Amino acid sequence: MADKKNSKNSNPQNSKSKEQSPACSIPQPTQTNQEMNQSPLTSNVYSAAHQTLYGTYPGYPFTPFQPPAPHTTPANMMQSNHQQLPAMLSTMPLLTPSPYQYTNPDLNKFMSEVTERLKKLDMLEDILQRVVSMETHCKKIDFEVSNMKEQIKTHTNNIINLDQGLSEMSNRVQDMGEQNYILFEENRQLKEKVIEQQSRSMRENLIFKGVPDDYNPDEDTEAILKDFIKSEIQIEEEINFHVVHRLKPKKRQESKRHSG
Repeated sequence: MADKKNSKNSNPQNSKSKEQSPACSIPQPTQTNQEMNQSPLTSNVYSAAHQTLYGTYPGYPFTPFQPPAPHTTPANMMQSNHQQLPAMLSTMPLLTPSPYQYTNPDLNKFMSEVTERLKKLDMLEDILQRVVSMETHCKKIDFEVSNMKEQIKTHTNNIINLDQGLSEMSNRVQDMGEQNYILFEENRQLKEKVIEQQSRSMRENLIFKGVPDDYNPDEDTEAILKDFIKSEIQIEEEINFHVVHRLKPKKRQESKRHSG
């Protein structure tokens, strides 16, 4: 009974003192753990609620208070709970969202850097694809250039062979020109010799012009010439000839050539 009275007497004082403590929002960081531990149930409820809603973060000023072991008597337990409930409700602060829940400059900066790097990676993939396509195109160009080089080599060899053949042909033509000049000189010399032989053989020959050219294969050319000498040249002496023959008339040959 004494215990109950003492608890009743102490309860109004505690309630008055707790009613005088005003309700507040999140405590200031300057408030120490020792001051908050004066109301242990309030500290525990606040820390549990804050941890449930917002989680823990560095620099949290409240530490859970370990309350003393409760009385084992059911009556004392009910009495202590009824005494502490109004004080808990009156001193419970208004909970406000933590600034770490919505905004974090470091996190935003990190996310922006990650986004920029991802964009750069996308650009790198595009650049890589272009580089791969350029490599394939360059390989094709190298293959075509190698084929062109082979063709140029074959054409160069053909041109070299043609140059050699042309040089041989030019040498042969030069030799033929020299041989032709030699033949021309020999022919000229032969002509001179023939003319000289003709002139020597015609020393004792006589050519009579103006003889009628009524050519007849059965005629006596020597008798016709002797008559021509007597009648035209008026030489009465008889001249003996070794051989008498007619020359082919040039006019008749030219007329035949023109008519033909």
